[in-house]
Amino acid sequence: MQNNNVHSYIVRREQQLMAMLTIRRIPDETHRALKQRAQANGRSVEEEVRQILRSEMFPVDRCRLGDALTEISSEYQLTSDEERLFEDTRDTSPANPMQFN
Repeated sequence: MQNNNVHSYIVRREQQLMAMLTIRRIPDETHRALKQRAQANGRSVEEEVRQILRSEMFPVDRCRLGDALTEISSEYQLTSDEERLFEDTRDTSPANPMQFN
């Protein structure tokens, strides 16, 4: 029973962290197309819209900072000594937490 309570708390907590969005005045044609697309993909209209937003906001082929930096650094073909120099001079101290005054 305790495990069930923990799961319920986690679900409630995750739901609290998610934003809600209301879209008004969607043309009937667009809404019908969304319903058909959702049905074809075995999802609710709401989940279909979330999927569309995710795929548009975070496309699979987007350039990621880490990948871009790796590509740039591979062009310069650093030696092991140069790589060690970066590691030796890198600041590894923890960042100071933000303060809101």
